[in-house]
Formats: sequence, C-alpha cells, structure tokens
Amino acid sequence: MAKKLLFIINPRAGVQKISKPLLDIIQIFSDAGYLATVLTTKKQNDATEFVLNYGADKDLIVCAGGDGTLNEVIAGLKKSGFDIPLGYLPAGSTNDFAASLNLSTDLLDAAREIVEGEVHHFDLGMLNERYFSYVACCGAFAKTSYGTPQNVKNILGHLAYLLNGVKDLPSFQKIHIKIDTDEQSYDGNYIYCGVSNSTNLGGVIKLDQSLVDMSDGLFEVMMIKSPTNPLELEKIVRALLSSNYHDCPMIEFVRTRTADFYFDSDVPWSIDGEYDPGAMHVHITNLPSALSLMKR
Repeated sequence: MAKKLLFIINPRAGVQKISKPLLDIIQIFSDAGYLATVLTTKKQNDATEFVLNYGADKDLIVCAGGDGTLNEVIAGLKKSGFDIPLGYLPAGSTNDFAASLNLSTDLLDAAREIVEGEVHHFDLGMLNERYFSYVACCGAFAKTSYGTPQNVKNILGHLAYLLNGVKDLPSFQKIHIKIDTDEQSYDGNYIYCGVSNSTNLGGVIKLDQSLVDMSDGLFEVMMIKSPTNPLELEKIVRALLSSNYHDCPMIEFVRTRTADFYFDSDVPWSIDGEYDPGAMHVHITNLPSALSLMKR
C-alpha cells in the first residue's frame, strides 16, 4: 500500500529553482513508495492551512521553499498536533536552517536524503504564541531579514542580508531592553538581540558550529550593545565581518532555556525571517525535541 505524502511548494522562493527539477523530485518520492498530494502556496500562511486541512492522514510532509515556508509548515504541524515527520527541500535565498543542519541545497540530493534518511529530533522555539525553527531577533538585523526585497535576495543571497544589515548599523536607534534569562538578567541599550537554535542568526550573524547544539534544549542569545562612539561601532562591524564575537566587549552571549524581554514600547521582531509586530513583553521558550525531521 502506498504511503501518503503532502508536498507543499513555495514556487516564488529563492530564484524559483524548484520548478526545473520538480518532476524528478516527485519521481524520487514515487520510487520510494509515496503517493504525493502537491500543493503550491500563493499567499502568506497558505502552508500552515495546507497542513491543517490536508495533513491528517499523511505519512510524511515535505516542504520546498525558504525559511519562512518552513516556519509556516512547522506552525501547522504544532497547531494541529499531528505527529508526522517533516522533510525539507531548501529552496530559499539563504537557507539558514538547512545550513545549520548541513542539509543539501541540491534539491534532488535533498529529496534523496529525505527518503533515505530517518527521523531526527530538534528543538523548536516559541515567541509568545508563534513557533520558530531557528531564530527570533529584534533590532538592527530584524528588518534586514524581512525587509530585504525578494529580487535582491534572489540575486545576492546571504550577501544581500549582510550588506543591508551592516549599512544600517550607524543609523539604527538604540532600544532599551530588560532581559531575564535562566541564570542572569541584563538591562541596557542594545541595537540587536537574537535568540537562536542555529549557526545563522537573522541572515547576517554566523556562529561557530562548536557553539551550537540544536537538540540540547537551550537557545544561544546574542545581545549587541548600542555604540556610543565610532570606535565602539567599528568594533561591532569588525566582529560581524569576522564572526569573532566572544572577543568583542560590545557583544554579550548567553545560553538559556527561556528568555523574557521587556521594552518601553512595542518593538518588531523577525521570526525565521518573517515580520512579527512584537509587544512590550516578549516571552521566548525552548520546546525540546519538538521537531521531527527526516535526514541522513
């Protein structure tokens, strides 16, 4: 008896690279014994609705798109309560989540990894009522991740995020934030705060793989202080360009299961690269082993 697959595609993700190998990808799943239902997204939250409406009887759900598409599918799985493994074909501009897990960005290879792989469990995050797979951030690079035009992302990929993020640093206004983590509290002016379960934060910042375990029940939290002079700004830029954060006195780094952020007014966030309006109080918690992902 054929296994049932729900295949959700964002045809506009990245450089639309899913269109050319699509039939070959479907053939890979068919050869592995899957009968596929293929749905394409047209607007925001379509992927979530597809999971809720068509996912109940499926043996596997696969999504092809960027980090935002993946986020929507995960939201559908968690809201529905379906215990169904997920496969991911990274077809976005930067594919930060896939890079953190060393998933192939060759879509045919990625499809083979899904059918030949097994279920691995990874942590998820929740910011107030929204799920995220790898990063939630506010401040200097939050707007970069959801505000960079799609055509620029398609052409420049990760470089687009880096260029847009760094150029905004001198003009970005400081945000007064009180932050409570499991072990310590912080209170000061910051230009960026990122909570991640990934080696890539907001499309701009990269962490060494030795610092990140995506199944340890903990987040990595990075806080960049607001510079008060050109020298401090230069230190931040150098740290970002070199990915050497621990030696920079303008950057604080901590691991925690939960984090509470208190603002003087509502501050927008980026959740897996997508806009969230934020609130004066944001609670973030780690959901250990909440994601069942197919990989080798």
